[in-house]
This record gives sequence, structure tokens and C-alpha cells, in this order.
Amino acid sequence: MDHEALSHAPATPPASIRQTPSDASRLGMSHKILVAAWHVAERTRREAFTADALIVECWERHPEAFSLRGFPLPDSNRVLAKLSGVHGLCARRWLERAGPRRLRLTDRGRREARRVLGIASPAVARPRPVALARRAYALPHGLRLSTVIFTESELAALSRPQLRAVLKRFERGIALGEADALALWGVRAPGETSRVVLDSLDTLLTRALEALGGDARVDPRVPPASVCAGLRALHRMLRQRFAPEAATPIASVDERPSR
Repeated sequence: MDHEALSHAPATPPASIRQTPSDASRLGMSHKILVAAWHVAERTRREAFTADALIVECWERHPEAFSLRGFPLPDSNRVLAKLSGVHGLCARRWLERAGPRRLRLTDRGRREARRVLGIASPAVARPRPVALARRAYALPHGLRLSTVIFTESELAALSRPQLRAVLKRFERGIALGEADALALWGVRAPGETSRVVLDSLDTLLTRALEALGGDARVDPRVPPASVCAGLRALHRMLRQRFAPEAATPIASVDERPSR
């Protein structure tokens, strides 16, 4: 094990995270967010999606524009600031609020996203059966159609205070060492950093991101998507630095199962 302190890497996520082609860099911030929203809506096939899902999507596609300054972590303020105000995406009627920290792509926003992407718009407006069903049956506000189940041990692992503590140290510019990596992984000695332990944490954080990006109810003990994305990126970086013998290729988020 190399005990040398970890230096901060450039503010880019791991190579396995998807990024848009380089020509997308010519888009303005508002259009980058709009296109990310379109991709979230198309991939999840949900009428509404969480603000956290949009933040992570923007960061994964445009890390140079949506990372915390100097850190390979998503900056939620760069996205949220573009939603409100007289020139925000909601004021332009590209997005609309669908509940607390939930957004919906409007027909106007969908047309604009397709125009930017060079995709022909369908001749007939896309039906919205979910919205009609909700109005017809008058579901109580906040009721979701399903619940994502995490075991008590998984919830305990996600809510460990050491996770947030190490992430905050990194965000404050403190060089991380092997002790920080061990605290993040929940082990006491370098010999306990097996491939199973490290893969399990990566899988758990990926599951949390998938759950938070969907339309199901998630236990409140699960950290926000922006925190889970930052933890996963930090975990992978520390793994390469302090446990290279246990490092294995990790599936891209593009390979997540379809809903």
C-alpha cells in the first residue's frame, strides 16, 4: 500500500462516467441543462424526475461545467441557479415544477431539446397517460407508485457518518491519506480492503443513485443523489490510489438496467 497523501485530481469524473460528445461544449449552460433533462426523461420514461437526478446527469455529461471548483464532484448550485429567475428554464417554460425538488419537461422544452439535438419532432404531441391517471384518481400529494427497498444493513452503510466526514474533508481541500480511505470503506486495517468490500460499496452507491433518479419512494436515510455521486467518484479515486490490487473494471452507469 502506498501511504503517500492523496493529491487533488482535476475536476473530472471517472472515465466510466458517460460524457456527451465534444461538440456539445458549444451549448450554453441553459441548453446543457435542458438536454440533460431530456435524457433523464427519455431514459427513465417517467413524467417527472428529481432535481438530484438532473444535477447528476448534468455533471456526468458536462463535468467541466457542473463540477465544484477544483474537485471531481457535482455542484448542485450551478444547476439550480439556472432553473429560477426571469431567464431560468422554468420561466422559459422548458421545465415546470412537479412537487418538492421534482421537475417535469414541458412540451415546449421537449421540442427545444429535440431541435438542439437535431431530432425531428413527432407529428402528434406525445400523450401523457401518467398525468391523466393521476388527475382521474386524485392520488394524494407525495404518494408514489412503488418503494425501493434497502435492507437495514445497507441503510446503515449509506448513513455512516464517516462517509460525509471524508467527503467534507476532500471538499475543504484537505489532502486525503490511507486512513481516510479506510474510514470511507468502513474497515480498520489495510488487509481488510478486499475486492468484495470495495465492490459492495460501489454497487450500493450505484443502486442508491438509480433509486433516487426514479419515481419511487426512497428511504430518507439514503443521502441525496449529488452526495451519492460525489461519494462514488471519491471511492473510485481512493480505490485506484490505495487499493490498486483490489481494483477491477467497474460497469459504466450507462449499463444500468432499464426500468
